[in-house]
Amino acid sequence: MRYGDKTTETNFDIYFFPNASDIDKCMVNTSQSDMSCCGRKYFTFRFTPQKGLKPYDGSNKSRVRLIELCSSNEVNGANYCTALIMLGGWQIAKDYPRRI
Repeated sequence: MRYGDKTTETNFDIYFFPNASDIDKCMVNTSQSDMSCCGRKYFTFRFTPQKGLKPYDGSNKSRVRLIELCSSNEVNGANYCTALIMLGGWQIAKDYPRRI
């Protein structure tokens, strides 16, 4: 876990590792982490008191936009992969952009 917003201690991100074998490699520095891990080896959720636990904020984005973000190399872009998987009924679609 890490705080998602430095101005408050009530918002934080949770990283879900289905197979934690590479956790040390992936979490060396989460702000500059190896983006090959995000959306492949871990999936990002955000907790806020207002919304509870949700995938990293992709709730108001289209599937096309989530695919763009998930496949990007921008910092935080791959965090949206979790919302893309949720939108697909928690199934990884054939066009999922971050396959291992």
